[in-house]
Amino acid sequence: MLVLTPAPHPTECISGYLHTLSTANGYDRPTRVICHLRRVGKLVHLRLADIDVIRDIAGVDKRTAERLCFRPEDPKSKKTMRLLGQEVYVDEARMDVFRICPACVRETGRHEAAWHLKVMDWCPIHRIRLLEQCEACDRPLGWNRPAVGRCSCGSDLTAQGRASTCSDTLARLLQAFRAVLYRNAAAPMPEALAHLKDLDLYALSRLVHVLCDQFWERDKRGIPLGPRRTAEHLEAVSVMLDDWPHNFRSFLVERYEEAILADRWGDAFRSQLYWALTCLKKNMRKRRVQYEFLIDEVYHFGARYIPRERLVRGEKIRQPVASQWGSILEAASVAGMDPRTLARRIRAGDDIPILRADVHRANRYVLVDMDWARSWKVSRYAPVNVRHAAELLGVSVNVLEGLRKQGVFRTNHHTNRANGYSEEDIEAFSRVLQYLVERHSNDGTVGGLMADGVTLRTTKSVQLRIALLGGLIAKYPDIWGAATAVPDAESVDGQIAIETTCGGWGWRVEADAQLAGSALLASA
Repeated sequence: MLVLTPAPHPTECISGYLHTLSTANGYDRPTRVICHLRRVGKLVHLRLADIDVIRDIAGVDKRTAERLCFRPEDPKSKKTMRLLGQEVYVDEARMDVFRICPACVRETGRHEAAWHLKVMDWCPIHRIRLLEQCEACDRPLGWNRPAVGRCSCGSDLTAQGRASTCSDTLARLLQAFRAVLYRNAAAPMPEALAHLKDLDLYALSRLVHVLCDQFWERDKRGIPLGPRRTAEHLEAVSVMLDDWPHNFRSFLVERYEEAILADRWGDAFRSQLYWALTCLKKNMRKRRVQYEFLIDEVYHFGARYIPRERLVRGEKIRQPVASQWGSILEAASVAGMDPRTLARRIRAGDDIPILRADVHRANRYVLVDMDWARSWKVSRYAPVNVRHAAELLGVSVNVLEGLRKQGVFRTNHHTNRANGYSEEDIEAFSRVLQYLVERHSNDGTVGGLMADGVTLRTTKSVQLRIALLGGLIAKYPDIWGAATAVPDAESVDGQIAIETTCGGWGWRVEADAQLAGSALLASA
């Protein structure tokens, strides 16, 4: 045991603490501290330092020795190491070069454990780049040198260093690494990165590593080009994690929105964001809870383009699903109708655009076009059967059904009966017919509509009648806007009365104003 054994500083690991012991006892190199021990062979590499060696040298307790050493919990593990008691991937640390911040060493005379991290290319306190090479002898800074601030050639390292500085966002990210590593008041977490406070060192290092990979340039074949993590990559990641979650949301939209919108089958969300859903959420099971703040934002972004069923179930839906499709529950909620009614209408064969994600399952895997759901509304009134609707419009049943099948008769309102006609749709189409009657009828009725010398009443073929009406409507692209103006309405003693005439038929709808809302709820 040495004569003088000062307590290790909270920011020191074994490499820096051996220098502290060497300076306190007057040795010219830290290897002099351990050369008299028989277990010196175990110090071939600092990462393999034995806990008992530190206890014999400095007389510290076992817990402090474990915190100082790099040896992982599993001695046979070659993938991880420990830095101040926290697990970190071996590739995230630099042990070949003993880097320093000249300004910090000039002020404290100590070596910080955070300088072993590869990501720590800059000092977040002084905003200057860490010194890796002596400017006098051009040799990399090794661990076994006279002092932390002195090179083996005798040059004063504290007087060296470049004057370049890093950005504010990158400095805050590096401060977050110091806060996560030291966990003390001397290294507080920046307010702009408070969402990272619950991450441990391994999770934070892995997060930055995965995010840097998103900026890794690749050729057309997907082969990576250039170094995996550069200063530009780290700068972009620091901006992304800063001002959470606004910058991260902007990154997602700018980077992935175009690919998701252009995707026909709905696979782009999981394929483009695999780094979050697989690398972080699935593969990092022990630390999955630490990434919830980021995974929630990813799903929040995906909800703008992908139905909830697709987001939750993911690959369990066998066939690919386009992003504009949603479940029956979602479509019914948007359309304002009961999901059971929508499912019944689908089974009845109504003209509803659907996609079956799994033909062997029931309603659970039937997906509905969300654009269709948004364009439809719920009728306020009881449904009208086809015969009554045809009578009101002044056409035959076959002609009305044909017009509806071909889309000439627009069906924009739901009814609680499959294949039922809503009064709103009948009224809108009656105005369209009245608009045509005023311009093309020879007797002021629908039957008198004429086109190219052919009259609707005298035409026996149903197909020709449908073609005649469809052709007349097609001549006026704005006919629905011109003919469907707000109808004349009057309110008498709490009743709503709407009158319209078409083709000689007169019809009047009366409904109590208070029951109108009840009818809407009942139909929903």
